[in-house]
Amino acid sequence: MKRLLMIGLSALVLAACGNEETSQKEPEQNTETTEEVSKEKVISETPINKTVEITPFQVTIESISLKNKSNLTEEEILDISTTTGEDLTNTDNFNYMDIKYKVENTVDDTYIFTGIHEVAWVVDGKQEQIDIYNDEKDFIIDDEENDGGEYLGKVNKDGEVGVIIKSDPTKIKKIRMIIGHSMKEDEEESFDISGEEQTIEIDLK
Repeated sequence: MKRLLMIGLSALVLAACGNEETSQKEPEQNTETTEEVSKEKVISETPINKTVEITPFQVTIESISLKNKSNLTEEEILDISTTTGEDLTNTDNFNYMDIKYKVENTVDDTYIFTGIHEVAWVVDGKQEQIDIYNDEKDFIIDDEENDGGEYLGKVNKDGEVGVIIKSDPTKIKKIRMIIGHSMKEDEEESFDISGEEQTIEIDLK
C-alpha cells in the first residue's frame, strides 16, 4: 500500500514540475536593429550675403560653414568616395566646407548657370585649391531643379556645394571663390557665353 502511495506521490510531483516548465514563457527577443546615423558638427558658420552679377543672373552667396562629418556608414563612405574621388576608406570622419547660395534669373529668356567653379585658401603658407566644376568635387548632389542648370525665365533657385577640405578648418580665414559663367543656347543648338565668370574674396569668422 505504501509502495503504491509513494508511486502516486512521485507521479504528482513530476506532473507538477512538467507543468511549471511548460508554463514558463520564453524571454522575448528584441528584433529591432539600431540604425547607424552619421553625425555632423558645425565648426564655424559665417553669413555672407554677397551678390555678384553674372549676366543675366544675380548670384548671392548666402553663407559658408565649416563642418565635421563623423560616424560615417560604409555606404556613405563609398558614395562620397565615388562622387568626389577622395579616398575615405581609412577614416570615419572628414572636414568640409558647405556653401549655400541663391541664383535669380532677371530676364524672361532661358539661360544656363554653371555654378560655383572653384574655391581656394592659404593655411600655414600652403594653398588648398578645389576645382569643383571640372573635377566634380561637390558631394552634395543637387538635381537639375537646384544649383546649376537651366533657368526657364524669371525664376529663383537655391544652391549648395559641399567640398572636403584637408586644411585645419579653424585656420581658414579668407577664401577665393570663382563663380561660374552663364550661357544661352542659340538657333544652331550651340551655347554662347553670356556672363563671364567672376572671382571674389570672402572673409570668414
